[in-house]
Amino acid sequence: MHKIKIYDAIMGSGKTHNAIERMKSYLETGTKFIYITPFLTEIDRVSNDLGRENVFSPIGIKEGKGVVGEYSYDFVDQKGNWDLNVEQEFKALNKRAQFIKLANEGKCIISTHALFMSLKPSDFNLFDDYVLILDEVVNPLKVFNIGERDIQILLKQNLIVINLKSNEVKFIDDDYNDQAFREVKKLCNNSTVYYLDKYLI
Repeated sequence: MHKIKIYDAIMGSGKTHNAIERMKSYLETGTKFIYITPFLTEIDRVSNDLGRENVFSPIGIKEGKGVVGEYSYDFVDQKGNWDLNVEQEFKALNKRAQFIKLANEGKCIISTHALFMSLKPSDFNLFDDYVLILDEVVNPLKVFNIGERDIQILLKQNLIVINLKSNEVKFIDDDYNDQAFREVKKLCNNSTVYYLDKYLI
């Protein structure tokens, strides 16, 4: 069973400082943690306090050095010919892929609410042995109101299916690219959409 501790105090009372002290103790004991903050500037502050060699953060491709990626060899050229002398190529990973790679490697991770909310439920099994520290409240649910008739249109056009047991909504038309339900398709692709009382959540 997982334990949840809530530290509730007014702004400026030292909650982040206390979190940093807890993370320092986690580093000493080898406890893996993920620290999630709403602000990019806090990533730098916390990383500096903990030591950049101890904690890792996904970096945008345009943000400069330190981008996580993978080296690969493409032994077959565009014409289909083999070239065993090809040089390795570095491919930068997007931030979500970097987050997953860092977790797979057992690294302590610092990131933002925005990136954390982009993770999929299938990613969560990577974090079973991590302590999660959320600095400031993360709103895990957003009501996406598209209306009862729109849902009926989606169902009749075989664009979505609703699991009758879990109420999870799946977008099943991979070829759909029209504007009207593009946002619905995007949300459904993250496996985080559920039907409830005429709304998609």
